[in-house]
Amino acid sequence: MEELAEYKKANDVKILQFDRWKEIFATRSAWAETLHVNKDFVGELYKLIHLESIRKQTEVLNGGAVDGDLHLGPGL
Repeated sequence: MEELAEYKKANDVKILQFDRWKEIFATRSAWAETLHVNKDFVGELYKLIHLESIRKQTEVLNGGAVDGDLHLGPGL
């Protein structure tokens, strides 16, 4: 995640790319259905992974720990 944060910083890419997140979330839900896995479970799992990625990238870019809980916002 550190490398990803550095790449985004060097290329002026936002940490949270809303359209990309929606695309990933939709495809993973489709995968879950295809594999007969609970899509709500897969969705929550990917949200947790993404939140941790955002937290870590923010720490790298800000040079320190993130205070408080992160939230993806309404509808995410």
